[in-house]
Amino acid sequence: MVEIKNDIYVGLIHHPIYNVNKEKITTTVTNLDLHDIARAAKTYDIKKYFVINHLKSQQALIKRMKDYWTEGYGAEFNENRKQAFTIMEIANNLGEVTNLIEGISGIKPKLVATDAKIFPNSVSYKNMRLKMDENDNP
Repeated sequence: MVEIKNDIYVGLIHHPIYNVNKEKITTTVTNLDLHDIARAAKTYDIKKYFVINHLKSQQALIKRMKDYWTEGYGAEFNENRKQAFTIMEIANNLGEVTNLIEGISGIKPKLVATDAKIFPNSVSYKNMRLKMDENDNP
């Protein structure tokens, strides 16, 4: 097993997102956003998984689902999902998340974004791993 010395946090940003017409939009939360990413994050020892969406209606939906799986019938029904949801947090924006991480770790986090497209400044997974080993930033 490869040990990662950095604390890793994951954020799924729903705003601002650019659509195919290069317009800023807000995307909606799906079950897969919550269940699958939380489960993968817990599996790989991610410190926190932030669902970033500024819409109060979306935050209420996320909170209702999290409460169901961590406190409601779902917590009794599926212990693994309960564990996964314990690391998930709701945030308004990326700035709020970076401030929270800096407050937890005492170090400003290094931000890394993923995308389906390759850009001139894209970094391979292997090279990103090497960069992570070179510093202590979360």
